Amino acid sequence: MNKRLRVRVLPLVLASLLASSPSFAQNTSAAMSGRITDSTGNPVAGATVEIVHVPSNTTKTVTTDAEGRFSARGLRVGGPFVVDAEKSGLSKAERKDVYLKLAEDTTVDMTLGADASTLEAVEVTATAMSSTFLADNKGLSTNVNNQQIQALPSISRSIQDYVRVDPRIVQTDKERGEISAVGQNSRYNNIKIDAVSTNDEFGLESTGLPSQTGSQPISIDTIEEFNISTANYDVTNSRAVGASINAVTKSGTNEFKGSVYFTYRDPDLVGENEAGTKFTGFGKQTNKGFTLGGPILKDTLFFFLNYEEFERTNVAPDVGVRGSGATNEAGITQAQVDDIVRIARDRYGFNAGSLNPSGDLTDKKYLAKFDWNINDYHRASFRYNKTKSSVPVLERLTGGQVSLSSWWYDKSYDFENYALNLYNDWNENFSSEASISYSKYANQSLRSSDLPAIAIAVAGLNGAPNTTVFIGSERSRQANALDVKTWNAYWAGDWFIGDHDVKFGLDYKKNDTFNLFLQDFYGNYSFASIADFEAGRYSPLPGGYTGGLLPGGVGYQLNSPIGGDANNAAADWALKQWGFFAQDTWQVTNNLSWQFGVRLDRFSTADFPLYNAGVEPVFNYPNNSTINGLQVIQPRTSFNYTFDTSRPTQLRGGVGLFQGSNPGVWLSNSYSNNGLLFSTYRANTGTDFSADPFNQPRPAGSPVLQTISLITPNFHAPSVWKSSLGVDHELPWMGLVASAEYIYLDVRDGVQFNYLNLGPATGKLPDGRDAFWGNINTAQTSRSRRNTSFGDVVLLRNTHEGKGSNLTLSLEKPFTGSWGGKVGYSFGNSTETNVGSSSVALSNWNSLAVYNANEDVAATAASEIQQRFTAVLSWRHAFFGDYNTMVSGFYEGRTGRPFSYTFSNDANGDGNSGNDLFYVPRDPSDVIFADQAQATAFWNYIQSNEFLNSHRGQVVSRNSARSKWINQIDLRFSQEVPGFFKGNKGELWIDILNFTNLLNKKWGHIEEAPFNSNGGQRLGVAEFGGVDPATGKYIYRYPRAAQNYVTKDNIGESRWAVQVGLRYSF
Repeated sequence: MNKRLRVRVLPLVLASLLASSPSFAQNTSAAMSGRITDSTGNPVAGATVEIVHVPSNTTKTVTTDAEGRFSARGLRVGGPFVVDAEKSGLSKAERKDVYLKLAEDTTVDMTLGADASTLEAVEVTATAMSSTFLADNKGLSTNVNNQQIQALPSISRSIQDYVRVDPRIVQTDKERGEISAVGQNSRYNNIKIDAVSTNDEFGLESTGLPSQTGSQPISIDTIEEFNISTANYDVTNSRAVGASINAVTKSGTNEFKGSVYFTYRDPDLVGENEAGTKFTGFGKQTNKGFTLGGPILKDTLFFFLNYEEFERTNVAPDVGVRGSGATNEAGITQAQVDDIVRIARDRYGFNAGSLNPSGDLTDKKYLAKFDWNINDYHRASFRYNKTKSSVPVLERLTGGQVSLSSWWYDKSYDFENYALNLYNDWNENFSSEASISYSKYANQSLRSSDLPAIAIAVAGLNGAPNTTVFIGSERSRQANALDVKTWNAYWAGDWFIGDHDVKFGLDYKKNDTFNLFLQDFYGNYSFASIADFEAGRYSPLPGGYTGGLLPGGVGYQLNSPIGGDANNAAADWALKQWGFFAQDTWQVTNNLSWQFGVRLDRFSTADFPLYNAGVEPVFNYPNNSTINGLQVIQPRTSFNYTFDTSRPTQLRGGVGLFQGSNPGVWLSNSYSNNGLLFSTYRANTGTDFSADPFNQPRPAGSPVLQTISLITPNFHAPSVWKSSLGVDHELPWMGLVASAEYIYLDVRDGVQFNYLNLGPATGKLPDGRDAFWGNINTAQTSRSRRNTSFGDVVLLRNTHEGKGSNLTLSLEKPFTGSWGGKVGYSFGNSTETNVGSSSVALSNWNSLAVYNANEDVAATAASEIQQRFTAVLSWRHAFFGDYNTMVSGFYEGRTGRPFSYTFSNDANGDGNSGNDLFYVPRDPSDVIFADQAQATAFWNYIQSNEFLNSHRGQVVSRNSARSKWINQIDLRFSQEVPGFFKGNKGELWIDILNFTNLLNKKWGHIEEAPFNSNGGQRLGVAEFGGVDPATGKYIYRYPRAAQNYVTKDNIGESRWAVQVGLRYSF
């Protein structure tokens, strides 16, 4: 066994910033391949190639084939590497300072018998270009290495802040940590750490991670490199309809190295809003931690450790009462809030809370990693990490809604992961990579109160907008707990046969899920006014109030489990996913590399929902369907062609089918909502309100209803066809690389949620849509022909509607000398039939703006960002010694999120208030207003709204309007300073978020239509008042101004903010 310790100079080489790079496997490693020739250009067969990772002295030795080719897999990410090639009778060749990237096959060609100085010159010119101009670069992806991670500005220190540098990935909601790839649902991304799935397997969180914003499953200081791919045609790429994001963690080396770090910010480091009001979203925010790595047994066994603790104190909403100066002022006054609090306290004996700060966000992370060089041919790595966090959740604080602190709750996250990776070279031509992991994820909601959910309609005074006030226990947290245990396994063999690289293997995932989710266990009430609340007189919310939680015409609901124990309504089941794959990568010629393969994914479960014999005869679907036995075959092919031009030029592309992973919660709904585990009680009106959560009324004469969630028997996980084409060319100046990339997505299997208990339509509205009113003329009795033995019945089924496309143009200057950067422009379109924004089946139906209920119509996707400009710039200079001054910036300018214009209330009688797309009258004769003053105000609004004015005589399409353009710049300034001991360094840095807002308070705002649980991103315009029986025309009401944009500012994302940090490295 050869383990000679190499002592090399460790130059600070920063590879080309954000270079497009290939993704060849689901792995934690890098690869190297190349061709060895003699001085006349002939291949050298049987040459020995030794590849040494200098920091750990990890050595791999391979031999060239008859064509002089070699290939090495399972190498460490980063470097530097030294590559030696030799054969008896020829002079030895050596390549120094080679750096490898995650999921990249780096080409290293060498010539035996050539002069050494020539080789060094080739190395210097090839380093920057190798990331782009590679035969393995076939799809669309971006790598972000450790130097870039340290340089890029990030206040949140989140994965989302680093993956946004890919032009096709957008932070669609910074507060929620939501990212979208090519306009796809944020839950459709696959996020891995060390090739092990680290997703929110159940699908609750918009981040796609087992945590909410402010809480990450792993510290950024432990990440060596990210690979972000939106089109990776390798057959090992699995369960990713959107982006596949893989992060590899750092490892120990032969030197003891470590760091301690700290970041800080508080409200004094956050700007005032446009009205001059100080930020009160939290008290202070700190992040502190350390890393330590080194050898346990030199050259053989290494360790790396990390601990990090994040805290954000006194988390509070930036929403205030009328006249408070808050960025988002509600229509309610402080006197009205006080009145509600008084009634709750004096009349019913409970504390409704306030708008004051609630609690602290805390997050602790632990990581330990061990790397073992078993011998020259076998390597192993084991990682353990744990995250424990508590996140205050302050809901219903926008778009005409206000909640008091009794409604708020803390979410407790506990995530623990064990992962083992193996890298094996079995002989000269065959290697393999394997992994096995186990994770535990627990999520609990810690309520501020044990009360029924209460919604109160509060009329605005003196022209102020109306407000829905929420107090009590949030309806979904009254009985809520989640526990998911996940096993992952993966094995892939790589057989190198001349011009062919054949790969085959399998992967496996098993999720054991326990989910308790029983809404309205303590009861759910709505009151039409503060006076009604005081009288205990519940009834449906009046028209024009947002955020209603109950079906149309319902003022009270209770879900009562069997035996009174909420655990009896829990879902407890397991799902297995098997994947089998094979592919061949063929180097057809020196210019053309072609990859083709196939992947099979299969689902299985031995657990089935309890069969309810009363469901199928009524709704034509059995309630015990699952995805057991369903499978999909995914063919894929891709290519890379290098042109024989004076400067590097290549064409790359591919096409293939990609199946995603089902958010487990959508499948779990049918296990808990089978109509047999709990009963639903409803009443339209009543006076028997009770604040006692365990003594809720069961209204006399009220039918006991069954709540049902169904899945079609042939339901498939989401899948899309992807095809892409890209061209890259090196320009004559400064090593600039110009790229044009295009991707097209066509939905094979999308998701759609249908509400089955509407009953037959009772007629048509004037614009042709179906209506379900008992009396269309007076808009009374919604869902009038529903089956009264059932409550909500929702079907999860597939749709084949939906597409997406994106064109990206970019110009990159690799980091050479003192600076580097990249500018890009993306233009994209995407359509979908359902947003899939919620974990609750009914909510996914409610939150879709529609023309007709249950329509299967693809419209603009909620996550579509049509145009996006990005720029990344990094400059570095050592003014004294080798202590660098660094300035980096990230600019994003993009179109706002799409939204819909809707009626403010229920227009079609389906019981869903606020989701009906708005019909814009042609002129005043087209609709009837009973109140002339309302008519005048309405037409003034239409004329002032350019979008609506241009759509007269039409029903506006879903998401056809767009929020305001957004421009933001983030900066980082850092300075290295001498340490206390030789070889140590300190670093001080300042991150500035939203720098343009620092220059002008009017700049850098994120203003968009608020998200409503009914209708999604929408603005309500006018109310539906019925249909005139004499003329057949719409009757409209306009009692208050139409909804307007809100400024996203709960975490200060529309203000400038500064964070200071320091790191001491030793």
